[in-house]
Amino acid sequence: MLRLDTNFYSSTKHELTHLYPRLSWGGVLIVYEQPLSEGSRPASDEYFRDNNMKILLSRVDENVRLYVKQ
Repeated sequence: MLRLDTNFYSSTKHELTHLYPRLSWGGVLIVYEQPLSEGSRPASDEYFRDNNMKILLSRVDENVRLYVKQ
């Protein structure tokens, strides 16, 4: 499980760059405040776009998005 709880672009991008590749297949990515943050959302969108990954971050509630790595 990888849970990101940062609101800033640079920290979210850094975490995804260095930690997401270590997440096992079937592992869960949880991004807190992803839909609301002016930093977290662009960083996660950019990371997955730049790595040619089409993913759906499922809504858990108004603040949290979740993805199971496939």
